[in-house]
Parts: sequence; C-alpha cells; structure tokens
Amino acid sequence: MITYTLRVAYALLRGARTHAGCEKGGVFSSPFSKKHVSKFWAHPFDVDIQMHVNNARYLQIAELTRWQALTADGLLGEALKNKWMFLARACNITYHAPIPPMKRYICTAEATHDSKKWITFKHRFECPKTGKLYAEAEVLAVIKLSSGKTVSPLEYEHAAEKVHAGISHASNHAQ
Repeated sequence: MITYTLRVAYALLRGARTHAGCEKGGVFSSPFSKKHVSKFWAHPFDVDIQMHVNNARYLQIAELTRWQALTADGLLGEALKNKWMFLARACNITYHAPIPPMKRYICTAEATHDSKKWITFKHRFECPKTGKLYAEAEVLAVIKLSSGKTVSPLEYEHAAEKVHAGISHASNHAQ
C-alpha cells in the first residue's frame, strides 16, 4: 500500500510539472482532446512469479496515468476543492504481450464522454522504442460529489477551461 501511495504522489508531481510548463499563453485544450502519456518501468514489485507484470497491475498503472492527467490538466485543486470522487464503474482489458521485468513502457490515456454522466478512458500500454502493444484497457468512470450528485463531463471540461483562463490571465498580467 505504501508503494502505491508513493507512486500516486509521484504521478501527481509529474502531472503538476507538466501543467506548470505547458499552459502559459497557450490555447485552451480540452481534457477530452488530449492524449496523456506516462512513462513507467516494470519494477520488481510489479512482477509476478511468471516473470512479467502482474495482470492486476495494469489497472493500477492506468489509474496512475489518470492521476497524472488530472494534475497535468490543472484540475487537482478543483477536484480537492469540490470533493470530486472519481469512480470506475467498469474495466475491460485485453492483454497482447507480457511486459518483462525492468522493461520501460508507456501508458497512454485518452478520454471521451457522453456529455451527461460517463467518461470513457482508453489506455494503451506500449514499448516506447518499438511501439509494441502490451495491452489495451477501457475504463468507464463517473465523477461524483460526496452528496451523490453526478458531475457531468461538461462541468469537468468547464472547470478545466476556467483553470486555464486563470493561468493565461495571470501570465498576461506578469508580462
């Protein structure tokens, strides 16, 4: 558990670093129009007795990629302030090839939505050098408030736009 907690913290820091460097004066880009890429390597604690990344780890890695995307989009503060809960409702994963121990790989995340409730994240686990596909995962998720109210994907996107406008406004005043 402590290892996973540290990995979440690291993903949040990487996302925050990405966000800090990419938004200054740029054009707003919706969280639903981006491909987020996270870099990993197959740690010994990710590997099972069969000497490849354990199948259950893929979903954890996909979640780490989504955490990094949240902070890269500048939405961690909004999520904490509004007490958003990100809940996965369904997961579907297809394994194509095993990831061996100590191998570097990437996990990408692309999000789409139905504009009312559901967000679908499509993840790809690939070798960054060869493009070899290790696995594909699709996660159906929803954002809820502690009251049980659903946060629509359009509200989420609007929050990202407001955060970006605040950053662009602040960078324009600094000049």
